[in-house]
Amino acid sequence: MTEPFPKDRKYFFYILITTALFLFLVFKIRSLLPLFIVVIIVAYALKPLVDWIHDRIKGVRLWKIELGRGQAILVTYLCIFLILVAASSLIVPQLQHEIGTLAQNLPSYASKAKGLVLEYQEKYFLPLPDPVRLRISQALEELGAYAAGVLKQTFGMVASVLSAVLNLLFALVMVPLLTFYLLKDREVFLDGFLSVVPQKYRDDAKGLLSQTNGALESFIRGQLVLCLVIGVVTTLAMVLVLPEYALALGLIAGVTEAIPIFGPILGAIPAVFIALVKKPILALVVIAIYVGIQQLENTILVPHIMGHELGLHPLTLVVTLLVFGELFGIWGVFVAAPSAAIIKVLIQYIVRKMEISHAPG
Repeated sequence: MTEPFPKDRKYFFYILITTALFLFLVFKIRSLLPLFIVVIIVAYALKPLVDWIHDRIKGVRLWKIELGRGQAILVTYLCIFLILVAASSLIVPQLQHEIGTLAQNLPSYASKAKGLVLEYQEKYFLPLPDPVRLRISQALEELGAYAAGVLKQTFGMVASVLSAVLNLLFALVMVPLLTFYLLKDREVFLDGFLSVVPQKYRDDAKGLLSQTNGALESFIRGQLVLCLVIGVVTTLAMVLVLPEYALALGLIAGVTEAIPIFGPILGAIPAVFIALVKKPILALVVIAIYVGIQQLENTILVPHIMGHELGLHPLTLVVTLLVFGELFGIWGVFVAAPSAAIIKVLIQYIVRKMEISHAPG
């Protein structure tokens, strides 16, 4: 006679199958992933402001209309729209000028990089045997070509992220619309989700949603502030050493800050390369600046802004980064860290439930 399947294992496999189905669904609709990511990020970013405005207008009647959360969201949208219009008029023209200048200068920078390779070859490697000198020369040329390629790819990555949002023609309508309903009827959506969960698992599902929401809320808001601070600090620092590209380099640093582990390195590569072809000693100054900014982030910004870290091992982050990047492309890179945090919350919750079920008495 077959023994009944243990209750804790049933619970474990229920969670496992649900998670697998969810990941399969996400993979099948991965072309819509950018839209959903933007909506979720915007919703988490705006929620504190919406809550603040709602608390102050709740119950107020205007033209026989009682103001509520919907009106608070519309006021928030108006504030954000005015800020974006003001920022666009100040920043976008300068950013376009810097990117255009860089595009024009890129061929000359590549030529200078090749000249540097030849110069260092003659200066340092001439006394060496021909086979060794040839191999070093080839390595340097490959390094120069690689640096130029990384520069183009880094700028291309930023451009692709921006264009992916801008080129979604319906995003101008869909993002505000979906965000509006997500902010206004969040509890309705949660209740609807919980209604399809079996009654005996409903409390567990509610606890999981609460923990997941807490992890996402802390991470997304903290990461947005970090990206903004790093972008601004980098821009101000680059004004001193590479003023003609300060805004573009600050934007790259801010965007790549969202990529775990490798982000700061990717963000520094364009500035180091440009400085290197201008004046090698300037590259050392730029490296020192980026290292200093990274130290400032690790010692001061992260503990104060993030509140608490994800608590994930670097190897876990790297593996998640590679897997999500392979599955979902560039957008997968940006969601790797919060996804790993959610998976960690899920695993910890399952382990706790299994420990409780095995506890004596």
